[in-house]
Amino acid sequence: MKELPPLPGDSTSAATAINDRAKSSASLGPVASPSEALSAAHSVLWQDGVPINIGDLGGHTWNTPTAINNEGTVVGFSLPAGQDGTRNFEAFLWTQEGGIQRLGKLPGDIRAEALGVNEKNQVVGLSRGGPHRFRAFIWQNGVMSDLNTMTLAGSLFLLYANDINNRGEITGEAF
Repeated sequence: MKELPPLPGDSTSAATAINDRAKSSASLGPVASPSEALSAAHSVLWQDGVPINIGDLGGHTWNTPTAINNEGTVVGFSLPAGQDGTRNFEAFLWTQEGGIQRLGKLPGDIRAEALGVNEKNQVVGLSRGGPHRFRAFIWQNGVMSDLNTMTLAGSLFLLYANDINNRGEITGEAF
Protein backbone atom coordinates (compact mmCIF):
# COMPACT_ATOMS: atom_id res chain seq x y z
CA MET A 1 0.00 0.00 0.00
CA LYS A 2 1.21 3.51 -0.82
CA GLU A 3 -0.25 6.61 0.78
CA LEU A 4 -1.02 9.45 -1.64
CA PRO A 5 -0.84 12.81 0.11
CA PRO A 6 -3.50 15.50 -0.34
CA LEU A 7 -2.79 18.84 -1.96
CA PRO A 8 -1.16 21.35 0.42
CA GLY A 9 -3.95 22.91 2.50
CA ASP A 10 -6.37 19.99 2.03
CA SER A 11 -6.99 17.46 4.78
CA THR A 12 -7.97 14.35 2.79
CA SER A 13 -7.46 12.64 -0.55
CA ALA A 14 -9.06 9.72 -2.36
CA ALA A 15 -7.69 7.79 -5.33
CA THR A 16 -10.41 6.82 -7.79
CA ALA A 17 -8.50 5.35 -10.74
CA ILE A 18 -5.09 4.06 -11.80
CA ASN A 19 -3.35 3.37 -15.10
CA ASP A 20 -0.62 0.89 -16.06
CA ARG A 21 2.18 3.48 -15.97
CA ALA A 22 2.50 4.07 -12.27
CA LYS A 23 5.79 5.94 -12.73
CA SER A 24 4.31 8.93 -14.56
CA SER A 25 0.63 9.19 -13.70
CA ALA A 26 -0.33 6.54 -11.23
CA SER A 27 -3.72 7.54 -9.96
CA LEU A 28 -6.08 10.40 -9.43
CA GLY A 29 -8.92 11.43 -7.20
CA PRO A 30 -11.12 14.05 -5.63
CA VAL A 31 -10.12 15.85 -2.47
CA ALA A 32 -12.51 17.20 0.14
CA SER A 33 -12.20 20.80 1.24
CA PRO A 34 -10.60 21.63 4.59
CA SER A 35 -14.07 22.27 6.05
CA GLU A 36 -15.24 18.80 4.89
CA ALA A 37 -18.54 20.48 3.94
CA LEU A 38 -17.86 20.25 0.22
CA SER A 39 -17.26 17.08 -1.75
CA ALA A 40 -14.42 16.87 -4.26
CA ALA A 41 -13.10 20.40 -4.04
CA HIS A 42 -10.15 19.54 -6.33
CA SER A 43 -9.38 17.14 -9.15
CA VAL A 44 -5.93 15.71 -8.46
CA LEU A 45 -3.41 13.72 -10.46
CA TRP A 46 -0.53 12.09 -8.61
CA GLN A 47 2.74 11.84 -10.55
CA ASP A 48 5.48 9.94 -8.76
CA GLY A 49 3.46 10.38 -5.55
CA VAL A 50 3.22 14.17 -5.85
CA PRO A 51 -0.31 15.65 -6.04
CA ILE A 52 -1.05 18.03 -8.92
CA ASN A 53 -4.28 20.05 -9.11
CA ILE A 54 -5.52 19.53 -12.70
CA GLY A 55 -8.15 22.26 -12.47
CA ASP A 56 -11.91 22.33 -12.79
CA LEU A 57 -14.73 23.96 -14.75
CA GLY A 58 -15.12 26.83 -12.28
CA GLY A 59 -17.21 25.34 -9.48
CA HIS A 60 -16.01 24.56 -5.97
CA THR A 61 -17.47 21.04 -5.56
CA TRP A 62 -17.99 17.80 -7.49
CA ASN A 63 -14.59 18.05 -9.21
CA THR A 64 -14.25 14.30 -9.62
CA PRO A 65 -11.83 12.41 -11.88
CA THR A 66 -13.10 8.91 -12.68
CA ALA A 67 -10.62 7.32 -15.12
CA ILE A 68 -7.13 7.70 -16.57
CA ASN A 69 -5.59 6.05 -19.63
CA ASN A 70 -1.96 5.04 -20.08
CA GLU A 71 -1.14 8.29 -21.87
CA GLY A 72 -2.24 10.24 -18.77
CA THR A 73 -5.55 11.52 -20.18
CA VAL A 74 -7.97 12.03 -17.29
CA VAL A 75 -11.77 12.12 -17.52
CA GLY A 76 -14.45 12.83 -14.96
CA PHE A 77 -17.02 15.43 -14.03
CA SER A 78 -16.88 18.91 -12.58
CA LEU A 79 -19.28 21.61 -11.49
CA PRO A 80 -19.24 24.66 -13.79
CA ALA A 81 -18.94 28.18 -12.37
CA GLY A 82 -22.16 29.53 -10.88
CA GLN A 83 -23.51 26.04 -10.15
CA ASP A 84 -22.19 25.67 -6.58
CA GLY A 85 -24.52 23.72 -4.32
CA THR A 86 -26.26 21.88 -7.16
CA ARG A 87 -25.24 18.71 -8.93
CA ASN A 88 -25.47 20.04 -12.49
CA PHE A 89 -21.95 18.94 -13.33
CA GLU A 90 -20.48 18.38 -16.76
CA ALA A 91 -18.12 15.79 -18.18
CA PHE A 92 -14.48 16.79 -18.70
CA LEU A 93 -11.29 15.55 -20.31
CA TRP A 94 -7.83 16.67 -19.14
CA THR A 95 -4.48 16.28 -20.86
CA GLN A 96 -1.03 17.59 -19.92
CA GLU A 97 -0.86 19.50 -23.21
CA GLY A 98 -4.38 20.94 -23.35
CA GLY A 99 -5.48 21.19 -19.73
CA ILE A 100 -9.12 20.68 -18.76
CA GLN A 101 -11.72 20.59 -21.52
CA ARG A 102 -15.50 20.65 -21.10
CA LEU A 103 -17.22 17.78 -22.93
CA GLY A 104 -20.70 19.07 -22.14
CA LYS A 105 -23.82 16.95 -22.01
CA LEU A 106 -26.38 15.58 -24.45
CA PRO A 107 -29.04 18.04 -25.69
CA GLY A 108 -31.87 18.53 -23.20
CA ASP A 109 -29.93 17.07 -20.25
CA ILE A 110 -28.75 18.96 -17.16
CA ARG A 111 -25.63 17.01 -16.19
CA ALA A 112 -23.09 14.50 -17.46
CA GLU A 113 -20.30 12.28 -16.13
CA ALA A 114 -17.34 10.95 -18.11
CA LEU A 115 -16.61 7.48 -16.69
CA GLY A 116 -14.11 5.79 -19.00
CA VAL A 117 -11.42 6.62 -21.57
CA ASN A 118 -9.30 4.47 -23.89
CA GLU A 119 -5.92 5.11 -25.54
CA LYS A 120 -7.68 6.71 -28.54
CA ASN A 121 -9.20 9.30 -26.16
CA GLN A 122 -12.70 7.97 -26.83
CA VAL A 123 -14.70 8.86 -23.72
CA VAL A 124 -17.86 7.16 -22.44
CA GLY A 125 -20.25 8.01 -19.64
CA LEU A 126 -23.76 9.13 -18.85
CA SER A 127 -25.83 12.21 -19.51
CA ARG A 128 -28.96 12.72 -17.45
CA GLY A 129 -31.83 14.90 -16.39
CA GLY A 130 -33.64 15.20 -19.70
CA PRO A 131 -36.59 13.35 -21.17
CA HIS A 132 -34.84 9.95 -20.97
CA ARG A 133 -33.53 10.43 -17.41
CA PHE A 134 -30.25 8.54 -18.14
CA ARG A 135 -28.48 8.08 -21.48
CA ALA A 136 -25.16 6.47 -22.31
CA PHE A 137 -22.82 8.59 -24.43
CA ILE A 138 -19.61 8.35 -26.36
CA TRP A 139 -17.42 11.40 -27.00
CA GLN A 140 -15.01 11.09 -29.90
CA ASN A 141 -13.43 13.50 -32.36
CA GLY A 142 -14.84 16.41 -30.35
CA VAL A 143 -18.49 15.27 -30.56
CA MET A 144 -20.70 13.74 -27.84
CA SER A 145 -23.25 11.24 -29.17
CA ASP A 146 -26.09 9.28 -27.56
CA LEU A 147 -25.07 5.61 -27.81
CA ASN A 148 -28.75 4.68 -28.15
CA THR A 149 -28.71 6.24 -31.63
CA MET A 150 -26.01 3.73 -32.64
CA THR A 151 -27.75 0.48 -31.63
CA LEU A 152 -29.83 -1.91 -33.69
CA ALA A 153 -33.63 -1.57 -33.64
CA GLY A 154 -35.08 -3.51 -30.70
CA SER A 155 -31.92 -3.21 -28.59
CA LEU A 156 -32.06 -2.51 -24.89
CA PHE A 157 -31.96 1.18 -23.85
CA LEU A 158 -28.41 2.10 -22.77
CA LEU A 159 -28.48 3.92 -19.42
CA TYR A 160 -24.78 4.54 -18.95
CA ALA A 161 -21.42 3.49 -20.36
CA ASN A 162 -18.87 2.70 -17.68
CA ASP A 163 -15.71 2.00 -19.67
CA ILE A 164 -14.30 1.53 -23.18
CA ASN A 165 -11.32 -0.55 -24.30
CA ASN A 166 -8.98 0.09 -27.23
CA ARG A 167 -11.14 -2.09 -29.52
CA GLY A 168 -14.11 0.20 -28.83
CA GLU A 169 -15.95 -2.38 -26.72
CA ILE A 170 -18.06 -0.66 -24.07
CA THR A 171 -19.32 -1.82 -20.67
CA GLY A 172 -22.27 -0.31 -18.88
CA GLU A 173 -25.90 -0.77 -17.95
CA ALA A 174 -28.97 -1.21 -20.14
CA PHE A 175 -32.72 -1.38 -19.55
